[in-house]
Amino acid sequence: KAFRQIEFLAVGSFFIYRPASDPAASATLSRIPSTREDVFANKTIPARSKRALMKFLKFVLDFESESHAEIWKPKANDGLAGFLESEFKLDRDLQSYVITLTLSLDGRVSVADGLTAINRHLTSMGVFGTGFAAVYPKWGGLSEIAQVGCRAAAVGGAVYMLGTGISAVQAMPATQSADHEELEVTLTNDVVVKSRTLVKDSTPPAADCSNLCRLTAVVESSMPAMFEAVVEGAPTPCVSLVAFPPGSVKRSDGSASDHPVYASVHSSDTGECPSGQSEYRPPFS
Repeated sequence: KAFRQIEFLAVGSFFIYRPASDPAASATLSRIPSTREDVFANKTIPARSKRALMKFLKFVLDFESESHAEIWKPKANDGLAGFLESEFKLDRDLQSYVITLTLSLDGRVSVADGLTAINRHLTSMGVFGTGFAAVYPKWGGLSEIAQVGCRAAAVGGAVYMLGTGISAVQAMPATQSADHEELEVTLTNDVVVKSRTLVKDSTPPAADCSNLCRLTAVVESSMPAMFEAVVEGAPTPCVSLVAFPPGSVKRSDGSASDHPVYASVHSSDTGECPSGQSEYRPPFS
């Protein structure tokens, strides 16, 4: 019931970064349509491409039906980009629109995972209010959830020990006074705690796992165009998400990144930065 102590804000539009087509032009941010109305209202997508995109939206909203499952399940482990091209004739630009909605860390999401993520996004539209599909907690973002959880747990008798880890765990045999096995947990501050149950992450990271870099930055601009309500009667969004496709961001050595980069842009209404400024964070999940 921790949600009762949290104020939630609307997450607005998803944008995708478009590099300049020639030196004289400027790079742009293109809003990704998430509903049929968005597709019809979009002025940058050609009419033929709109029909193909509408066909895909109709498909993904009911992708688990028997007739649709026969199309994608034989290709469940294939790449989503190839599936969009072969089955729906979506060009590379529209493929990047769709894949952005999956928030894939490497841009190589499978058909099964991609359809599931996009279906969740589309069917979430309007669940909590008009014109948005996700919410974000105010006053500290996701850390506010941890803070509220901490307060709720403390009422129930829990104790939080910050900056303290586990140095050793030893199983203690059952005794006459206790017919169950106990664990003796030694903390890094030399305090010993006895417990019936211990929950921890015991899976070490794989040697060939990828590294995920995060950055939080506050900029001196309110970015009003990023937080516009696109549907009449919708609340003013306080969070928007921008995707930079693979190849659109340069590394420090000048080479193009082969992974996408996501920026979660927050207005000052989130309570995370001063009025008139904006904050860039890693995206939520």
